[in-house]
Amino acid sequence: MDFTHKLAKTYRVIIFSSRTHAEEGRDVAEATRLAGAWLDRHGFAYDEIYTGVGKPFASAYVDDRGVSCRPQEDGARAFEIAAIQIEKLARE
Repeated sequence: MDFTHKLAKTYRVIIFSSRTHAEEGRDVAEATRLAGAWLDRHGFAYDEIYTGVGKPFASAYVDDRGVSCRPQEDGARAFEIAAIQIEKLARE
């Protein structure tokens, strides 16, 4: 995937996944290995697959369902903007 290769030239790319914990009784190490194999097969560039508790520290998160809320930039309107984005995602 060109996007991750472009990022990897400048940044450390960490794939954060909670899918490794999705099925009860699933071996986390094996699920992480399978996720890595899928990423490799599909041409993603990454430095690490993170499956720990909570989100890893990052400068930015890229997420297909993420909603940004920036009150420090948009003031109180940030919450209204975020609510509109959530409503849009919920309709998809």
